[in-house]
Amino acid sequence: MEVIERQQPKIIHMAPVCGPWSQMQNINDPSDTYQKRKKYLPMVEFCARVALYQIEHGRYFLKILRLPKFGSPNAFNAFS
Repeated sequence: MEVIERQQPKIIHMAPVCGPWSQMQNINDPSDTYQKRKKYLPMVEFCARVALYQIEHGRYFLKILRLPKFGSPNAFNAFS
């Protein structure tokens, strides 16, 4: 966040890992899918913080990510 705060980019492109939330995960054991999602959730939450920061400062963001159906719902309000 320090770099974003310092450089104040007009637009930020984000493309966090989305595989753990893919429909293809339905063929895997649910506990494996849970662990994969748990592993990548901090990155998704960081993207949500960046998105909120950009909105609050009148700037933009683009994301390529299916919204997770797992984890802290508040972390994803920025993508609504």
